Amino acid sequence: MPRPVEALIHTEALARNLRRARTAAPGAKVWAVVKANAYGHGITRVFDALRAADGFALLDLHEAELVRSLGWRGPILLLEGCFDGRDLELCSRLKLWHVVHASEQIDRLAALKTDRPHHVFLKMNSGMNRLGFRPDRYRAAWLRLDALPQVEAITLMTPGGRRLTWQPSCPASARCATARPCCGSARNAPKAGRPGCDPASRSTVPRPTFRFTAPRSAASLPR
Repeated sequence: MPRPVEALIHTEALARNLRRARTAAPGAKVWAVVKANAYGHGITRVFDALRAADGFALLDLHEAELVRSLGWRGPILLLEGCFDGRDLELCSRLKLWHVVHASEQIDRLAALKTDRPHHVFLKMNSGMNRLGFRPDRYRAAWLRLDALPQVEAITLMTPGGRRLTWQPSCPASARCATARPCCGSARNAPKAGRPGCDPASRSTVPRPTFRFTAPRSAASLPR
């Protein structure tokens, strides 16, 4: 006979934790990671407590549909990306962002027919040896994605409690009009022809140097 077990979920405590994460990482984007049905808490139960987050991160497309059905119109990130063309089509329909961590995912994007370009997170394997491109293959993956009309924006991503900064090593990046140059952004890299990017600076892409710096708090980084 199973023992009676009761779990009490205090949603106000979740909301307070979210506020504390923002305090610990001022100026950072804070994502609510709700994979595995919000780690067993139940997405529908915790949604209101976490809706002050900048985005929701998860694994399952059905859970992404659920978050959209609850009224969320902000970013939703698929932490393991898409595994076939149907996943990509659903990303287009639901306006989902997704991680790219393997060459096959770039191949599927290249074959996708869509009038709604995607926002992708290009993941580096920075030593955990789980998902992502090794550093010596990262630049080539970025170049492939950057050339695709199916891709609107690329965010650089690395797992764990470290932050990736991409230091430009060519004077061309100085011609970009914003603080997020197209060839040297630690966040969203605008594509050629988009605001804030001088297409002339894209004739050659610099070979970046990577520097890892520990953020003040890892609470804001999707795992």
